[in-house]
Amino acid sequence: MSLKPVTRSASRDMSLRSSTKERSLVDLTRIERQICALAEAFRASDRFCSMDELIEWLQLRITSSLRPRADDIKALFSDPAYRICISEFLKNEDVHSVFVFYRRSKGALAASLTPPPALQSKCLCFAKLGTVSKLTAENIASNVITVDCTKFPLRYIGQVLHQVYLPLLCADSGISNSSAYSAEKIMDILHRFTGNLEVIAGHSEGFIVLPMPSLDILGNSAASDRWGAVIHVMETAVIGWIKQIKIVLKHDPFLELKTWGPKPGIYREKEMWEAHIHDLQSITEQLSSPKAREIFCSLEEANSTYGHSFRAVRKDVTKALAAAEENNTYLGTLVVYYDLLKSEKSNGKKQTHFLPMLHTLLLVWTHSR
Repeated sequence: MSLKPVTRSASRDMSLRSSTKERSLVDLTRIERQICALAEAFRASDRFCSMDELIEWLQLRITSSLRPRADDIKALFSDPAYRICISEFLKNEDVHSVFVFYRRSKGALAASLTPPPALQSKCLCFAKLGTVSKLTAENIASNVITVDCTKFPLRYIGQVLHQVYLPLLCADSGISNSSAYSAEKIMDILHRFTGNLEVIAGHSEGFIVLPMPSLDILGNSAASDRWGAVIHVMETAVIGWIKQIKIVLKHDPFLELKTWGPKPGIYREKEMWEAHIHDLQSITEQLSSPKAREIFCSLEEANSTYGHSFRAVRKDVTKALAAAEENNTYLGTLVVYYDLLKSEKSNGKKQTHFLPMLHTLLLVWTHSR
């Protein structure tokens, strides 16, 4: 079979079809790239819109709680460092909280992923719930809680617990009845928690606090045939009191003076006894309060063994207070001469105070127990 020679026109047609096919492939590639770029732009636009909506949600709550000026809000979200903190909270699943507060130095708003060391006024905390994985404009309201904190957060939390959660959760209502725990169990847990919170708050400020149960709630519970649970809450409170009081009663003056160094001196000793007297007086005042007396009477009526323990501890506190005040009184008679010795400049005048000081020391030794 003989092959026909390819004519010039046929060759031109083949070349034209080949170039058309190549142009089509180039056009398809260009169109595909444009589609990918548009899709990426749409995705970026969605991310920006979502982030703007989340920031707007935060901004609304910051404005309603802290009531800043418009310039302060603008400066907060314009500052690169603060914006990074807020973005990390919104985008990073491992970041669970962010704090917005007024800076003490300049009075402007600031944001931090850790609690501020000190507050000028109120602080706003945004905290994620444990079940949230990614925040969106649709789920942020149900997965982020907003908590206000004052300059004294422990006191503030205690007030919220006493005034809101205790009355709400411990009452005979559908909330307690529909939960997995009984109203008695909820009442016990909340009173334990609020008691521990009050103790910690007192220690942070240098005070001995004996947490008092909410007698209003306990009274309502007693009227609703839950007297056993009420007595249990009171006994738990008294047990906590006794533990704290026994720590104060174990006061060892020699061991405490060693913390001031090898030679603490009489002034350190007087400060020590005054601080110990202050703690014992505070305990006595709290045990003599109307609420404590009511709890004591209720335990006595219920024939609780902790009522007798409570009475014994009160006697120990009274005895320890009398001994501490006596020590401080005798010590004060010697401090007078130490003051005179410090005020005199010449050795001759200082020597005139030694004899009466030694005589006073003899009287202290003779009459003290």
